[in-house]
Amino acid sequence: MNYQATSLSVASAQTVPGELETLESFSPIPETIQGNNESLIAQASREEPVVQNQWEILLVKRFLVKIKPPGGDLYGSGVIIAKEGTTYYVLTAEHTMPEKNKPYTLETHDGLEHPINPSQVSRALGRYRDGDLDLALLSFTSENPYSVARMANSSLLTELNSVYLSSWNPSAPRELEIITGSINNPPYLGRSISYALNKDAVGGTSGSPLLNSSRCVVGIHVAKPGTFGKIYLGIPSNSILVFLTFLNASSGDKNFPVSTSSLESCDNSNVSVESDNLLINVCKSYQSYNKQFSSQKEALQSLEEQIEPSILEEFAQKWRNSATNDGAIKLIDVCLSYGHQPESLVHQEPALQFLQSQLSQEIITEFIKKWFSLPARGTSSSPTQL
Repeated sequence: MNYQATSLSVASAQTVPGELETLESFSPIPETIQGNNESLIAQASREEPVVQNQWEILLVKRFLVKIKPPGGDLYGSGVIIAKEGTTYYVLTAEHTMPEKNKPYTLETHDGLEHPINPSQVSRALGRYRDGDLDLALLSFTSENPYSVARMANSSLLTELNSVYLSSWNPSAPRELEIITGSINNPPYLGRSISYALNKDAVGGTSGSPLLNSSRCVVGIHVAKPGTFGKIYLGIPSNSILVFLTFLNASSGDKNFPVSTSSLESCDNSNVSVESDNLLINVCKSYQSYNKQFSSQKEALQSLEEQIEPSILEEFAQKWRNSATNDGAIKLIDVCLSYGHQPESLVHQEPALQFLQSQLSQEIITEFIKKWFSLPARGTSSSPTQL
């Protein structure tokens, strides 16, 4: 079923907490009837599609936030991706908070505002204005219960797969729309997911989660490139996982004060951002780009050059699960072959964790900076941040 964009006010969302808890146990986007939810879904299916989409809006609102500058106007959006005790972690586009020392505010679906401490924001390396990674992770504390979005594997996205983007209504700031769209051909432009939407996304949409049909995050919405008409760009979840894993691996670095490892997986994605899984997530991300992104190749080659030959040989022996030393293996070839034979993961993943343990924080940081740097564009047109 193709859901059209609609909207429902926050005030309405606050009147049905019991129903929301029940409805969170299933996704109303597919037309299916399952298990104990049969009567509830059957009842929903008798309603008009717009009503089902209103329920979807209520559910998405529970993990969606607004990012506001000191003046109080909407600047961008974000998504709650983790919770530890009373601390919530929000992922957004870095350009929603362009000034590093300004006291921005986060507004949750219940209308409450939470101050963002500038010292509690981890920003991606590089400069997003130059095309580098446009991501930031921030935290806030609250005794109130808020939903946490689940993360899915963006490499499973193919042409024409349906995606869903939340957008605040500029004429009614407390109302939310869900805009339907589909993955473009090709699915990736550079390192970004590309997708078409059935209506324009408005200002304040940057940082919103891009959702699949299971209502799980497959990307973060960041820009509309001027050259491609109604095609929009998002940061895929596989790149997000590399960023979050890097933050965990850099927990002692004051430049990255916020990190979390408590992500919830979706659709059997088995996502992990534990600190020792950085190179594992790097290889997964490398494969998702069809091995065509030059800066990632260069980053792997540069990393290899900084590792002692004896370490590379020991790594290769662990990687091959061999009792003999058959020589080093190139890191590009490692990432290309990672996981091709599932039974090999039992020694490939510990080998990658071993190699990461031999790297200094300085080497890791420089590698990630190169990994997310943007090669020269073939067009002079810059993306428009929303």
